[in-house]
Amino acid sequence: MLFVAGDFDRAFQYFTAAGIEDELSGRGSRYLVSTGDNPLAERAIIRPLVQKLILNWQGDYKSIAFVDLDQSELKILFNWLVQRAPDAFQTVTALHRLRLLTGGLDNEAARYQMVRALSDIVLAIESSLRRWQVGVDGQLFDRTDTLLRINPVSHSSFTSFNNDFINAWTKPQRETGSAVNWVISEALTRLAARPTVAERIGIAAYLAVRLRNSLMHVNEEILDVHNNPQLCLRVAGIAFAVLRVSKHGNENTLCAL
Repeated sequence: MLFVAGDFDRAFQYFTAAGIEDELSGRGSRYLVSTGDNPLAERAIIRPLVQKLILNWQGDYKSIAFVDLDQSELKILFNWLVQRAPDAFQTVTALHRLRLLTGGLDNEAARYQMVRALSDIVLAIESSLRRWQVGVDGQLFDRTDTLLRINPVSHSSFTSFNNDFINAWTKPQRETGSAVNWVISEALTRLAARPTVAERIGIAAYLAVRLRNSLMHVNEEILDVHNNPQLCLRVAGIAFAVLRVSKHGNENTLCAL
């Protein structure tokens, strides 16, 4: 009933409780239910995302992560994320929040909620890197820089974008909403223009870095993602693809893209 009523956060608590009972009964990991990896949970957690959300993201996801975004891919990614359970919980909840907001009311509160869902996906990127990277210190920029060194083309694209940002914005202005809007616009232009997956990975990863530095510290109302729900939805999909890039890095498949 909670799921039908649109209260996914509370419904997800009951899905998780059901998973704990399954584990205690010997029917597998407690996380199978909360990641949609059982028939009932799949209908509640995975299929609604396929039907209403990820159709909007398939093009960007394939162009950046080099993987088809479908029901199987969602389950694979959630099962990887659940190695640190809160990463999976946060990502699943953020996606369903976006699903429920898409096509609903369009007002200041709804736009704020979409941006917070986007920020949750960005946070999951950094948290996933912190889980599997060994011997790497620092926050998202440093961790992404290290990640992309596995693929020289991706790293060059990332570094070039960063150099252009530094040249375009003086240091006091780099943390402003206007600078972040420039990065978003520039990222979309570059993603459309660059011919290789490796280049697009560097661009999308840099966008995630600049979003992190803004979204985690201030509710900046002048951000374009605050004022354009469709743009916010697309940027969230790009961030979701960067989360998959983290998985590529963990599994040593990034160098082949």
